[in-house]
Amino acid sequence: MTLRRPSRADLIDISRARHLSLTEVELDEYYELVCENLSFYETLDQYPEPAFDVVPAVRVAGTRPLPKDDPLNAVVRNCSVHLPGAQGRLAGRTIGLKDTISVAGIPMSCASRLLYDYVPERDATIVKRLLADGAHITAILNTDDFALARHLNTAYERVFATYDLVVMPTTPQTAHAMLASQEADRKTFVRQALNMCANTAAFDLTGHPSISVPCKAVDGLPVGLMITGRHFDDATVLRAAHAYAQGGA
Repeated sequence: MTLRRPSRADLIDISRARHLSLTEVELDEYYELVCENLSFYETLDQYPEPAFDVVPAVRVAGTRPLPKDDPLNAVVRNCSVHLPGAQGRLAGRTIGLKDTISVAGIPMSCASRLLYDYVPERDATIVKRLLADGAHITAILNTDDFALARHLNTAYERVFATYDLVVMPTTPQTAHAMLASQEADRKTFVRQALNMCANTAAFDLTGHPSISVPCKAVDGLPVGLMITGRHFDDATVLRAAHAYAQGGA
């Protein structure tokens, strides 16, 4: 699947929707930055797709329920996917799948506009097994953007089952050289802004309490030490930060 690159007109519409006004120079620079990031997806798209067999199921894509029928916004779309004649242990059971699981012929988005209107051509392994065992898939269920928070939470909870705290640099590099002005080199400014949030962004999604404290300098430049703890255990994080600061490290 090749992603459509936005036009300059698209960027103007987006900026106006947010009450921003871009100059011609800004428009050209942001257009280059956006296309630069999308090129990574184009590289992935060049990898050949292996051939997969599709389960010969009856598939009806359906539609999104009305707000009055789904007040909690739990369902992305109602659908109907079943394998006629399947009489396994799940026969007669109705199943809802998260909008991150591929069901051939049923639109999915992974809760992201990047995949808006994407229709998978194959079934995920779990879907094949459900259908073969007689399950009737009747809904695609909502999730957070690419379900990143759930996967990250699971990974970090495994760590916190053994350790009280996770410690890492707040940013993956020391401070950048100060630019003369944002306008003088906007592309460098944006790239530097994006590459310094690699360590902190995960906890914006998971909600784990974190704090940054001054650490030893590297080549005369300050370094931040990020301390992260279990959910709702802010007290341990704060105690550790205080102890570190008092230690004069």
